Amino acid sequence: SPFWYRDLEARGRWSVEPWYRSRHGVYVRARYTVPLDERRIFLSRTHMHAYQDRGFALGQDLRWNAPAQGMRGEVRVFGLDDRRIYASDEEKERREVFLEDSFRYRLHLRHNQTLTDRDRFFLETTYLSDPFFLEDFLRSEHRSAPQPDNRIGLTHRADAFTASLSAQVRLNDFYRAQERLPEVQLRIPRLQLGDSPFYYEGDHSGVSLRRVFPRGSEEEEFDTVRLDSYHRFFYPGRYFGFLSVTPRAGLRATYYSRTYGRLETVPRTVVQTDPETGEDEIVDTEETVRIPGSAELRLAPEIGVDSSYKAFKVLTERPVRWGDGLRHMVEPYGDYAWRPKPNVRARELYPFDAIDRVDLNHRVRLGVRNKLQTRRARRSADMAVPSEGADPAHRRSGQTSGAGREILDLVDADVFSTFRIESLRDENFLGPLEADVRLRPSRRVYLQFDAAYVFEESEIDRFNARSIFSTADGSSLEIEYRYQAQRRNLVSTTWTFRPRHAWSLEAFHRLDLDEGKLVEHGYGFARRHSCVGWGLGVRHEPGFEPGERDDFRFWAQIWLLADPAGGLGAGG
Repeated sequence: SPFWYRDLEARGRWSVEPWYRSRHGVYVRARYTVPLDERRIFLSRTHMHAYQDRGFALGQDLRWNAPAQGMRGEVRVFGLDDRRIYASDEEKERREVFLEDSFRYRLHLRHNQTLTDRDRFFLETTYLSDPFFLEDFLRSEHRSAPQPDNRIGLTHRADAFTASLSAQVRLNDFYRAQERLPEVQLRIPRLQLGDSPFYYEGDHSGVSLRRVFPRGSEEEEFDTVRLDSYHRFFYPGRYFGFLSVTPRAGLRATYYSRTYGRLETVPRTVVQTDPETGEDEIVDTEETVRIPGSAELRLAPEIGVDSSYKAFKVLTERPVRWGDGLRHMVEPYGDYAWRPKPNVRARELYPFDAIDRVDLNHRVRLGVRNKLQTRRARRSADMAVPSEGADPAHRRSGQTSGAGREILDLVDADVFSTFRIESLRDENFLGPLEADVRLRPSRRVYLQFDAAYVFEESEIDRFNARSIFSTADGSSLEIEYRYQAQRRNLVSTTWTFRPRHAWSLEAFHRLDLDEGKLVEHGYGFARRHSCVGWGLGVRHEPGFEPGERDDFRFWAQIWLLADPAGGLGAGG
Protein backbone atom coordinates (compact mmCIF):
# COMPACT_ATOMS: atom_id res chain seq x y z
CA SER A 1 0.00 0.00 0.00
CA PRO A 2 -0.37 2.12 -1.97
CA PHE A 3 -0.44 0.04 -5.15
CA TRP A 4 -1.21 0.68 -8.78
CA TYR A 5 -2.95 -1.75 -11.09
CA ARG A 6 -2.67 -1.47 -14.85
CA ASP A 7 -3.81 -3.74 -17.68
CA LEU A 8 -0.77 -3.87 -19.97
CA GLU A 9 -2.92 -4.86 -22.95
CA ALA A 10 -5.02 -1.69 -22.76
CA ARG A 11 -4.52 0.73 -25.66
CA GLY A 12 -4.46 3.93 -23.66
CA ARG A 13 -1.87 4.97 -21.09
CA TRP A 14 -2.22 7.32 -18.14
CA SER A 15 0.51 9.51 -16.67
CA VAL A 16 -0.20 11.42 -13.46
CA GLU A 17 2.27 13.94 -12.01
CA PRO A 18 1.68 15.89 -8.79
CA TRP A 19 3.56 19.21 -8.75
CA TYR A 20 4.01 22.27 -6.61
CA ARG A 21 4.95 25.70 -7.95
CA SER A 22 4.86 28.93 -6.01
CA ARG A 23 3.01 30.70 -8.84
CA HIS A 24 0.35 27.97 -9.05
CA GLY A 25 0.27 26.29 -5.65
CA VAL A 26 -0.22 22.51 -5.60
CA TYR A 27 -1.36 21.10 -8.92
CA VAL A 28 -1.74 17.77 -10.67
CA ARG A 29 -0.97 17.12 -14.34
CA ALA A 30 -2.71 14.12 -15.83
CA ARG A 31 -2.14 12.90 -19.37
CA TYR A 32 -3.97 10.18 -21.29
CA THR A 33 -2.33 8.90 -24.48
CA VAL A 34 -4.02 6.48 -26.88
CA PRO A 35 -3.30 5.44 -30.50
CA LEU A 36 -6.23 5.99 -32.86
CA ASP A 37 -5.39 3.33 -35.43
CA GLU A 38 -3.75 -0.08 -35.54
CA ARG A 39 -0.62 1.21 -37.28
CA ARG A 40 -0.23 3.92 -34.60
CA ILE A 41 0.01 6.67 -37.19
CA PHE A 42 -2.43 8.88 -35.30
CA LEU A 43 -2.06 9.50 -31.60
CA SER A 44 -4.39 11.32 -29.23
CA ARG A 45 -3.13 12.90 -26.03
CA THR A 46 -5.43 14.59 -23.53
CA HIS A 47 -4.04 16.88 -20.83
CA MET A 48 -5.86 17.74 -17.61
CA HIS A 49 -4.18 20.11 -15.14
CA ALA A 50 -5.77 21.02 -11.81
CA TYR A 51 -4.16 24.10 -10.20
CA GLN A 52 -4.81 25.09 -6.61
CA ASP A 53 -4.47 28.82 -7.33
CA ARG A 54 -5.15 29.10 -11.07
CA GLY A 55 -8.06 26.76 -11.80
CA PHE A 56 -8.57 23.82 -14.17
CA ALA A 57 -6.77 23.59 -17.53
CA LEU A 58 -7.66 21.28 -20.38
CA GLY A 59 -5.64 20.42 -23.47
CA GLN A 60 -5.98 18.11 -26.45
CA ASP A 61 -3.25 16.99 -28.86
CA LEU A 62 -3.65 15.12 -32.11
CA ARG A 63 -0.35 13.89 -33.50
CA TRP A 64 0.43 12.01 -36.68
CA ASN A 65 3.60 10.32 -37.89
CA ALA A 66 3.70 8.23 -41.09
CA PRO A 67 7.33 7.82 -42.20
CA ALA A 68 6.32 5.74 -45.19
CA GLN A 69 4.21 8.62 -46.49
CA GLY A 70 6.72 11.25 -45.39
CA MET A 71 4.15 12.89 -43.14
CA ARG A 72 4.49 14.21 -39.61
CA GLY A 73 2.73 16.89 -37.57
CA GLU A 74 0.45 17.81 -34.69
CA VAL A 75 -2.42 19.99 -33.53
CA ARG A 76 -2.34 21.12 -29.90
CA VAL A 77 -4.93 23.08 -27.98
CA PHE A 78 -4.45 24.08 -24.34
CA GLY A 79 -6.18 26.67 -22.18
CA LEU A 80 -7.81 27.64 -18.89
CA ASP A 81 -9.87 30.31 -17.17
CA ASP A 82 -7.09 31.75 -15.00
CA ARG A 83 -8.31 32.68 -11.53
CA ARG A 84 -5.17 34.74 -10.77
CA ILE A 85 -3.70 36.41 -13.83
CA TYR A 86 -1.41 38.66 -11.74
CA ALA A 87 0.81 37.36 -8.95
CA SER A 88 1.38 40.86 -7.48
CA ASP A 89 0.61 44.54 -8.05
CA GLU A 90 4.04 45.02 -9.61
CA GLU A 91 3.38 42.21 -12.05
CA LYS A 92 0.00 43.72 -12.92
CA GLU A 93 1.68 46.98 -13.81
CA ARG A 94 4.06 45.18 -16.18
CA ARG A 95 1.52 42.86 -17.77
CA GLU A 96 -1.85 44.57 -17.91
CA VAL A 97 -1.14 46.18 -21.30
CA PHE A 98 -1.27 42.74 -22.95
CA LEU A 99 -3.04 40.64 -20.29
CA GLU A 100 -6.55 41.65 -19.38
CA ASP A 101 -8.75 38.60 -20.03
CA SER A 102 -8.71 35.64 -17.61
CA PHE A 103 -9.31 33.14 -20.46
CA ARG A 104 -5.82 32.16 -21.58
CA TYR A 105 -4.86 29.66 -24.26
CA ARG A 106 -2.39 28.36 -26.82
CA LEU A 107 -3.27 26.96 -30.30
CA HIS A 108 -0.50 25.24 -32.23
CA LEU A 109 -0.37 23.55 -35.63
CA ARG A 110 2.67 21.95 -37.24
CA HIS A 111 2.91 19.78 -40.33
CA ASN A 112 5.77 18.51 -42.49
CA GLN A 113 5.05 16.61 -45.69
CA THR A 114 7.42 15.04 -48.17
CA LEU A 115 5.34 15.31 -51.33
CA THR A 116 7.86 13.68 -53.68
CA ASP A 117 11.54 12.85 -53.63
CA ARG A 118 12.16 16.49 -54.56
CA ASP A 119 9.30 18.43 -52.97
CA ARG A 120 8.61 19.24 -49.33
CA PHE A 121 5.87 21.22 -47.61
CA PHE A 122 6.04 22.69 -44.10
CA LEU A 123 3.65 24.64 -41.90
CA GLU A 124 4.08 25.89 -38.34
CA THR A 125 1.83 28.34 -36.55
CA THR A 126 1.06 29.30 -32.96
CA TYR A 127 -1.65 31.62 -31.66
CA LEU A 128 -1.53 32.81 -28.05
CA SER A 129 -3.90 34.71 -25.83
CA ASP A 130 -1.04 36.77 -24.36
CA PRO A 131 2.78 36.92 -24.42
CA PHE A 132 3.10 35.41 -20.91
CA PHE A 133 1.12 32.19 -21.38
CA LEU A 134 4.06 29.97 -22.36
CA GLU A 135 6.21 31.35 -19.56
CA ASP A 136 3.47 30.72 -16.98
CA PHE A 137 2.17 27.29 -18.01
CA LEU A 138 4.42 25.69 -20.67
CA ARG A 139 7.95 26.48 -19.53
CA SER A 140 9.73 23.92 -21.71
CA GLU A 141 8.18 25.41 -24.85
CA HIS A 142 9.04 28.93 -23.69
CA ARG A 143 12.70 27.95 -23.27
CA SER A 144 12.99 26.51 -26.77
CA ALA A 145 10.96 29.24 -28.54
CA PRO A 146 10.14 32.37 -26.47
CA GLN A 147 8.52 33.87 -29.59
CA PRO A 148 6.97 31.11 -31.75
CA ASP A 149 7.25 31.30 -35.53
CA ASN A 150 4.33 31.41 -37.94
CA ARG A 151 5.52 30.25 -41.32
CA ILE A 152 4.47 28.17 -44.31
CA GLY A 153 6.51 27.06 -47.28
CA LEU A 154 7.09 24.75 -50.20
CA THR A 155 10.55 23.73 -51.45
CA HIS A 156 11.62 21.96 -54.63
CA ARG A 157 15.08 20.44 -55.08
CA ALA A 158 16.25 19.84 -58.66
CA ASP A 159 19.59 18.60 -59.92
CA ALA A 160 20.88 22.11 -60.65
CA PHE A 161 18.93 24.33 -58.26
CA THR A 162 16.70 24.56 -55.17
CA ALA A 163 13.57 26.73 -55.27
CA SER A 164 11.22 27.69 -52.47
CA LEU A 165 8.05 29.68 -51.89
CA SER A 166 7.35 30.69 -48.27
CA ALA A 167 5.61 33.21 -46.07
CA GLN A 168 6.14 34.41 -42.51
CA VAL A 169 3.50 36.43 -40.71
CA ARG A 170 2.84 37.74 -37.22
CA LEU A 171 -0.38 36.38 -35.71
CA ASN A 172 0.12 37.77 -32.20
CA ASP A 173 0.20 41.58 -32.15
CA PHE A 174 2.10 41.73 -28.86
CA TYR A 175 5.35 40.59 -30.51
CA ARG A 176 7.94 42.48 -32.55
CA ALA A 177 8.24 40.61 -35.83
CA GLN A 178 9.47 40.66 -39.40
CA GLU A 179 6.85 39.63 -41.94
CA ARG A 180 7.71 38.11 -45.31
CA LEU A 181 4.61 37.99 -47.50
CA PRO A 182 5.56 36.11 -49.58
CA GLU A 183 9.18 35.18 -50.34
CA VAL A 184 10.47 33.39 -53.43
CA GLN A 185 14.02 32.01 -53.42
CA LEU A 186 16.17 30.31 -56.04
CA ARG A 187 19.47 28.81 -54.97
CA ILE A 188 21.96 27.52 -57.56
CA PRO A 189 24.84 25.60 -55.95
CA ARG A 190 28.30 25.75 -57.44
CA LEU A 191 28.22 24.07 -60.83
CA GLN A 192 30.60 23.80 -63.75
CA LEU A 193 29.81 25.84 -66.84
CA GLY A 194 29.94 23.19 -69.55
CA ASP A 195 33.42 21.86 -70.17
CA SER A 196 35.07 25.13 -69.19
CA PRO A 197 37.20 25.55 -66.03
CA PHE A 198 34.73 28.13 -64.70
CA TYR A 199 32.04 27.56 -62.07
CA TYR A 200 28.92 29.53 -61.23
CA GLU A 201 26.94 30.00 -58.04
CA GLY A 202 23.81 32.12 -57.56
CA ASP A 203 21.28 33.24 -54.97
CA HIS A 204 18.14 35.02 -56.08
CA SER A 205 15.08 36.10 -54.11
CA GLY A 206 12.04 38.34 -54.13
CA VAL A 207 10.15 39.27 -50.99
CA SER A 208 7.70 41.79 -49.58
CA LEU A 209 9.14 42.79 -46.19
CA ARG A 210 7.44 44.49 -43.29
CA ARG A 211 8.72 45.25 -39.79
CA VAL A 212 5.95 45.40 -37.17
CA PHE A 213 6.11 46.31 -33.50
CA PRO A 214 4.07 45.36 -30.41
CA ARG A 215 0.67 46.88 -29.89
CA GLY A 216 1.01 50.31 -28.30
CA SER A 217 4.63 50.79 -29.39
CA GLU A 218 5.64 54.27 -30.52
CA GLU A 219 8.04 52.87 -33.12
CA GLU A 220 6.94 53.37 -36.70
CA GLU A 221 6.37 50.32 -38.87
CA PHE A 222 8.14 50.18 -42.23
CA ASP A 223 8.00 48.00 -45.32
CA THR A 224 9.58 47.53 -48.73
CA VAL A 225 9.61 45.14 -51.67
CA ARG A 226 13.08 43.72 -52.30
CA LEU A 227 14.34 41.86 -55.37
CA ASP A 228 17.86 40.48 -54.94
CA SER A 229 20.10 38.70 -57.45
CA TYR A 230 23.59 37.57 -56.45
CA HIS A 231 25.95 36.05 -59.07
CA ARG A 232 29.41 34.60 -58.40
CA PHE A 233 31.95 33.05 -60.79
CA PHE A 234 34.95 30.91 -59.75
CA TYR A 235 38.09 29.68 -61.46
CA PRO A 236 39.57 26.99 -59.16
CA GLY A 237 43.04 25.69 -59.84
CA ARG A 238 45.85 23.69 -58.26
CA TYR A 239 49.46 24.78 -58.71
CA PHE A 240 52.79 23.09 -57.93
CA GLY A 241 50.84 19.98 -57.02
CA PHE A 242 49.70 21.27 -53.64
CA LEU A 243 48.57 24.92 -53.74
CA SER A 244 44.87 25.57 -54.23
CA VAL A 245 44.00 29.02 -55.64
CA THR A 246 40.46 30.12 -56.55
CA PRO A 247 39.88 33.62 -57.96
CA ARG A 248 36.25 34.80 -57.98
CA ALA A 249 34.15 37.69 -59.19
CA GLY A 250 30.59 38.58 -58.41
CA LEU A 251 27.81 41.12 -58.70
CA ARG A 252 24.87 41.69 -56.38
CA ALA A 253 21.97 43.71 -57.74
CA THR A 254 19.19 44.57 -55.30
CA TYR A 255 16.05 46.58 -55.98
CA TYR A 256 14.14 48.29 -53.15
CA SER A 257 10.68 49.79 -53.66
CA ARG A 258 11.30 52.07 -50.65
CA THR A 259 14.47 53.09 -48.85
CA TYR A 260 15.17 54.56 -45.46
CA GLY A 261 16.56 57.76 -46.93
CA ARG A 262 19.43 60.03 -45.91
CA LEU A 263 20.18 62.28 -42.98
CA GLU A 264 20.72 65.87 -44.06
CA THR A 265 21.31 69.13 -42.21
CA VAL A 266 18.89 71.80 -43.36
CA PRO A 267 18.52 75.47 -42.31
CA ARG A 268 15.53 76.30 -40.13
CA THR A 269 14.08 79.52 -38.76
CA VAL A 270 12.40 79.36 -35.35
CA VAL A 271 10.77 81.85 -33.02
CA GLN A 272 12.16 81.90 -29.47
CA THR A 273 11.04 83.86 -26.43
CA ASP A 274 13.70 85.72 -24.45
CA PRO A 275 13.28 84.54 -20.82
CA GLU A 276 14.41 87.94 -19.44
CA THR A 277 12.46 90.38 -21.63
CA GLY A 278 9.61 88.09 -22.67
CA GLU A 279 9.97 89.28 -26.27
CA ASP A 280 9.91 86.95 -29.26
CA GLU A 281 12.86 86.86 -31.59
CA ILE A 282 13.57 85.06 -34.86
CA VAL A 283 16.60 82.73 -34.74
CA ASP A 284 18.28 81.00 -37.69
CA THR A 285 19.45 77.48 -36.82
CA GLU A 286 20.06 74.09 -38.38
CA GLU A 287 18.24 70.80 -37.98
CA THR A 288 19.13 67.25 -38.95
CA VAL A 289 16.22 65.60 -40.75
CA ARG A 290 15.75 62.38 -42.68
CA ILE A 291 14.94 62.78 -46.34
CA PRO A 292 12.47 59.99 -47.27
CA GLY A 293 13.94 57.57 -49.76
CA SER A 294 12.43 56.50 -53.05
CA ALA A 295 12.91 53.30 -55.02
CA GLU A 296 16.57 52.39 -55.54
CA LEU A 297 18.64 49.80 -57.39
CA ARG A 298 21.81 48.97 -55.47
CA LEU A 299 24.75 47.52 -57.39
CA ALA A 300 27.53 45.85 -55.42
CA PRO A 301 30.33 44.32 -57.53
CA GLU A 302 33.08 42.32 -55.85
CA ILE A 303 36.24 40.38 -56.58
CA GLY A 304 38.36 38.08 -54.45
CA VAL A 305 40.66 35.11 -54.27
CA ASP A 306 41.18 32.38 -51.70
CA SER A 307 44.17 30.11 -51.39
CA SER A 308 45.15 27.19 -49.17
CA TYR A 309 47.26 24.08 -48.99
CA LYS A 310 47.40 21.02 -46.76
CA ALA A 311 50.42 19.31 -45.29
CA PHE A 312 50.48 16.32 -42.98
CA LYS A 313 52.86 14.06 -41.16
CA VAL A 314 52.21 10.60 -39.73
CA LEU A 315 53.56 10.77 -36.19
CA THR A 316 53.16 7.05 -35.54
CA GLU A 317 51.42 4.01 -37.01
CA ARG A 318 51.42 2.20 -33.69
CA PRO A 319 48.40 2.03 -31.37
CA VAL A 320 48.34 4.95 -28.97
CA ARG A 321 46.12 5.85 -26.04
CA TRP A 322 43.51 7.53 -28.27
CA GLY A 323 43.39 5.06 -31.18
CA ASP A 324 45.37 3.31 -33.90
CA GLY A 325 48.11 5.66 -35.12
CA LEU A 326 48.43 9.42 -35.00
CA ARG A 327 48.58 11.98 -37.83
CA HIS A 328 48.98 15.77 -37.76
CA MET A 329 47.51 17.85 -40.57
CA VAL A 330 47.98 21.62 -41.00
CA GLU A 331 46.11 23.86 -43.47
CA PRO A 332 47.17 27.52 -43.80
CA TYR A 333 44.72 29.61 -45.80
CA GLY A 334 44.09 33.15 -46.92
CA ASP A 335 41.11 34.94 -48.41
CA TYR A 336 41.15 38.37 -50.10
CA ALA A 337 37.88 40.22 -50.80
CA TRP A 338 37.13 43.63 -52.22
CA ARG A 339 33.69 45.14 -52.59
CA PRO A 340 33.76 48.92 -53.17
CA LYS A 341 31.18 51.24 -51.68
CA PRO A 342 27.85 50.47 -53.38
CA ASN A 343 25.81 53.31 -54.84
CA VAL A 344 23.26 52.82 -52.01
CA ARG A 345 24.81 52.52 -48.55
CA ALA A 346 23.53 50.27 -45.78
CA ARG A 347 22.54 53.26 -43.62
CA GLU A 348 20.09 54.33 -46.35
CA LEU A 349 18.14 51.06 -46.22
CA TYR A 350 15.59 49.64 -43.85
CA PRO A 351 17.37 47.01 -41.71
CA PHE A 352 15.82 43.58 -42.21
CA ASP A 353 18.63 41.02 -42.64
CA ALA A 354 22.19 40.51 -43.91
CA ILE A 355 21.34 41.49 -47.49
CA ASP A 356 20.51 45.02 -46.32
CA ARG A 357 23.84 45.29 -44.48
CA VAL A 358 25.93 44.80 -47.64
CA ASP A 359 28.44 47.66 -47.77
CA LEU A 360 32.12 48.40 -48.28
CA ASN A 361 34.26 45.30 -47.73
CA HIS A 362 37.99 45.38 -48.45
CA ARG A 363 39.90 42.93 -46.30
CA VAL A 364 42.27 39.98 -46.09
CA ARG A 365 41.57 37.02 -43.83
CA LEU A 366 44.50 34.83 -42.77
CA GLY A 367 44.22 31.67 -40.76
CA VAL A 368 45.51 28.20 -40.09
CA ARG A 369 43.66 25.00 -39.29
CA ASN A 370 45.28 22.15 -37.39
CA LYS A 371 43.99 18.61 -37.03
CA LEU A 372 45.26 15.70 -34.98
CA GLN A 373 43.75 12.46 -36.27
CA THR A 374 43.63 8.78 -35.37
CA ARG A 375 41.81 5.62 -36.50
CA ARG A 376 39.31 3.68 -34.44
CA ALA A 377 37.10 0.69 -34.99
CA ARG A 378 33.52 1.61 -35.77
CA ARG A 379 31.01 0.68 -33.11
CA SER A 380 28.79 -0.82 -35.77
CA ALA A 381 29.70 -1.69 -39.32
CA ASP A 382 26.49 -0.10 -40.60
CA MET A 383 26.51 2.90 -38.24
CA ALA A 384 25.34 6.04 -40.02
CA VAL A 385 27.64 9.02 -39.78
CA PRO A 386 25.73 11.89 -38.12
CA SER A 387 25.23 15.07 -40.11
CA GLU A 388 26.84 18.37 -39.25
CA GLY A 389 23.65 19.35 -37.43
CA ALA A 390 23.90 16.42 -35.04
CA ASP A 391 24.82 16.68 -31.38
CA PRO A 392 28.51 17.64 -31.38
CA ALA A 393 29.11 15.14 -28.59
CA HIS A 394 28.47 12.40 -31.16
CA ARG A 395 29.79 14.06 -34.32
CA ARG A 396 32.54 12.32 -36.27
CA SER A 397 34.68 13.37 -39.16
CA GLY A 398 32.83 11.01 -41.46
CA GLN A 399 36.01 9.65 -43.06
CA THR A 400 36.56 5.91 -43.26
CA SER A 401 39.74 3.90 -43.37
CA GLY A 402 39.33 0.25 -44.21
CA ALA A 403 36.45 -2.05 -43.30
CA GLY A 404 34.99 -1.17 -39.94
CA ARG A 405 37.52 1.66 -39.42
CA GLU A 406 37.01 5.40 -39.32
CA ILE A 407 39.23 8.44 -39.07
CA LEU A 408 38.42 10.69 -36.13
CA ASP A 409 39.62 14.19 -35.36
CA LEU A 410 41.10 14.27 -31.86
CA VAL A 411 41.82 17.99 -32.32
CA ASP A 412 40.25 20.34 -34.87
CA ALA A 413 41.47 23.92 -34.30
CA ASP A 414 40.84 26.86 -36.61
CA VAL A 415 42.53 30.19 -35.76
CA PHE A 416 42.20 33.28 -37.96
CA SER A 417 42.08 37.06 -38.07
CA THR A 418 40.99 39.75 -40.52
CA PHE A 419 42.93 42.79 -41.79
CA ARG A 420 40.68 45.54 -43.13
CA ILE A 421 42.44 47.44 -45.92
CA GLU A 422 39.48 49.84 -45.98
CA SER A 423 37.07 50.01 -43.09
CA LEU A 424 33.82 51.61 -42.07
CA ARG A 425 33.71 54.24 -39.37
CA ASP A 426 33.03 51.79 -36.54
CA GLU A 427 35.61 49.20 -37.64
CA ASN A 428 39.29 48.83 -36.76
CA PHE A 429 42.06 47.98 -39.20
CA LEU A 430 42.88 44.77 -37.35
CA GLY A 431 39.93 42.53 -36.71
CA PRO A 432 39.66 40.26 -33.68
CA LEU A 433 41.76 37.12 -33.34
CA GLU A 434 39.19 34.32 -33.53
CA ALA A 435 39.43 30.64 -32.70
CA ASP A 436 37.11 27.66 -33.11
CA VAL A 437 38.46 24.53 -31.41
CA ARG A 438 36.97 21.05 -30.97
CA LEU A 439 38.63 18.31 -28.93
CA ARG A 440 37.56 14.66 -28.80
CA PRO A 441 40.27 12.74 -26.93
CA SER A 442 37.92 9.77 -26.39
CA ARG A 443 34.40 8.66 -27.24
CA ARG A 444 33.24 9.79 -23.82
CA VAL A 445 34.90 13.21 -23.68
CA TYR A 446 34.03 16.19 -25.86
CA LEU A 447 35.39 19.74 -25.51
CA GLN A 448 34.59 22.74 -27.71
CA PHE A 449 35.13 26.47 -27.52
CA ASP A 450 35.06 29.52 -29.76
CA ALA A 451 36.54 32.89 -28.84
CA ALA A 452 37.34 36.34 -30.19
CA TYR A 453 40.05 38.65 -28.80
CA VAL A 454 40.00 42.36 -29.73
CA PHE A 455 43.54 43.76 -29.95
CA GLU A 456 42.59 47.45 -29.79
CA GLU A 457 40.61 46.98 -26.59
CA SER A 458 42.97 44.31 -25.19
CA GLU A 459 39.97 42.28 -24.11
CA ILE A 460 38.06 39.14 -24.95
CA ASP A 461 34.93 40.04 -26.88
CA ARG A 462 33.44 36.53 -27.01
CA PHE A 463 34.14 33.20 -25.34
CA ASN A 464 31.83 30.19 -25.47
CA ALA A 465 32.82 26.78 -24.17
CA ARG A 466 31.12 23.42 -23.79
CA SER A 467 32.38 20.18 -22.29
CA ILE A 468 30.71 16.78 -21.98
CA PHE A 469 32.03 13.88 -19.94
CA SER A 470 30.17 10.56 -19.95
CA THR A 471 30.67 7.04 -18.58
CA ALA A 472 29.71 3.57 -19.74
CA ASP A 473 26.68 3.41 -17.40
CA GLY A 474 25.12 6.54 -18.92
CA SER A 475 26.30 9.04 -16.28
CA SER A 476 27.41 12.40 -17.65
CA LEU A 477 28.56 15.89 -16.70
CA GLU A 478 27.98 18.82 -19.05
CA ILE A 479 29.43 22.29 -18.38
CA GLU A 480 28.60 25.22 -20.64
CA TYR A 481 29.94 28.79 -20.45
CA ARG A 482 28.68 31.78 -22.47
CA TYR A 483 30.42 35.14 -22.43
CA GLN A 484 30.00 38.25 -24.57
CA ALA A 485 31.43 41.58 -23.49
CA GLN A 486 28.85 43.95 -21.99
CA ARG A 487 26.04 41.48 -22.66
CA ARG A 488 26.24 38.15 -20.85
CA ASN A 489 28.44 36.06 -18.58
CA LEU A 490 26.64 32.81 -17.85
CA VAL A 491 27.62 29.30 -16.79
CA SER A 492 25.42 26.22 -16.58
CA THR A 493 26.06 22.67 -15.42
CA THR A 494 24.00 19.51 -15.87
CA TRP A 495 24.97 16.42 -13.95
CA THR A 496 23.35 13.00 -14.47
CA PHE A 497 24.45 10.14 -12.26
CA ARG A 498 23.41 6.51 -12.70
CA PRO A 499 25.20 4.44 -10.06
CA ARG A 500 23.16 1.50 -11.24
CA HIS A 501 20.81 1.28 -14.17
CA ALA A 502 17.80 1.26 -11.87
CA TRP A 503 18.60 4.65 -10.31
CA SER A 504 19.00 8.05 -11.97
CA LEU A 505 20.00 11.30 -10.26
CA GLU A 506 20.12 14.66 -11.99
CA ALA A 507 21.10 18.20 -11.00
CA PHE A 508 21.47 21.40 -12.99
CA HIS A 509 22.56 24.96 -12.19
CA ARG A 510 22.53 28.21 -14.17
CA LEU A 511 24.46 31.21 -12.85
CA ASP A 512 24.85 34.82 -13.96
CA LEU A 513 28.44 35.61 -13.03
CA ASP A 514 28.17 39.36 -13.69
CA GLU A 515 25.23 39.72 -11.31
CA GLY A 516 26.47 37.05 -8.92
CA LYS A 517 23.05 35.39 -9.09
CA LEU A 518 21.87 31.83 -9.28
CA VAL A 519 19.39 32.08 -12.15
CA GLU A 520 17.93 28.59 -11.77
CA HIS A 521 18.76 25.24 -10.24
CA GLY A 522 17.00 21.90 -9.92
CA TYR A 523 17.39 18.36 -8.63
CA GLY A 524 15.61 15.09 -9.31
CA PHE A 525 15.91 11.35 -9.05
CA ALA A 526 14.10 8.36 -10.52
CA ARG A 527 13.84 4.65 -9.71
CA ARG A 528 13.14 2.04 -12.37
CA HIS A 529 11.70 -1.34 -11.42
CA SER A 530 10.99 -4.23 -13.77
CA CYS A 531 8.01 -2.55 -15.46
CA VAL A 532 7.26 0.65 -13.52
CA GLY A 533 9.28 3.79 -12.81
CA TRP A 534 8.77 6.66 -10.40
CA GLY A 535 10.57 9.92 -9.71
CA LEU A 536 10.67 13.13 -7.67
CA GLY A 537 12.21 16.52 -8.38
CA VAL A 538 12.42 20.19 -7.45
CA ARG A 539 13.32 23.39 -9.35
CA HIS A 540 13.92 26.91 -8.06
CA GLU A 541 14.09 30.22 -9.94
CA PRO A 542 14.82 33.24 -7.73
CA GLY A 543 12.75 36.36 -8.42
CA PHE A 544 14.81 39.46 -9.21
CA GLU A 545 12.26 41.94 -10.56
CA PRO A 546 10.45 44.26 -8.10
CA GLY A 547 7.55 42.37 -6.58
CA GLU A 548 8.57 39.10 -8.23
CA ARG A 549 8.60 36.15 -5.86
CA ASP A 550 10.84 33.11 -6.00
CA ASP A 551 9.41 30.37 -8.17
CA PHE A 552 9.56 26.86 -6.66
CA ARG A 553 8.40 23.75 -8.48
CA PHE A 554 8.10 20.27 -7.04
CA TRP A 555 7.02 17.29 -9.12
CA ALA A 556 6.38 13.58 -8.73
CA GLN A 557 5.74 11.02 -11.44
CA ILE A 558 5.00 7.35 -11.97
CA TRP A 559 5.03 5.69 -15.37
CA LEU A 560 5.20 2.37 -17.21
CA LEU A 561 8.64 1.68 -18.64
CA ALA A 562 6.98 0.53 -21.87
CA ASP A 563 5.60 4.05 -22.28
CA PRO A 564 8.32 6.16 -23.98
CA ALA A 565 6.61 9.37 -22.86
CA GLY A 566 7.58 8.79 -19.25
CA GLY A 567 10.93 9.30 -17.60
CA LEU A 568 13.07 11.54 -15.45
CA GLY A 569 12.64 15.15 -16.35
CA ALA A 570 9.40 14.65 -18.27
CA GLY A 571 7.30 17.79 -18.32
CA GLY A 572 8.29 21.13 -16.94
